[in-house]
Amino acid sequence: MKDHSAAFDSFMTGFVFLSLLKQHQKQTLPHQTVLNTDTLIPLKNKLYLSGKNVPLLLVKSGFTSTSENYNQKIK
Repeated sequence: MKDHSAAFDSFMTGFVFLSLLKQHQKQTLPHQTVLNTDTLIPLKNKLYLSGKNVPLLLVKSGFTSTSENYNQKIK
């Protein structure tokens, strides 16, 4: 029996993201929704995990630095 499935993990990640998105968006018509950037601000850098009351915050570590290659790509 498989304990892990990358396909199921990716499906559930999309499902959770869309579920949260649906809760935070403004609806204009039943078949049309409007999403602006202000809607996503409360969800930025947070990973909601099942069974947890608070999200996992995604932040840059103070113990590492970015590579020169990465810094050039960002510029």
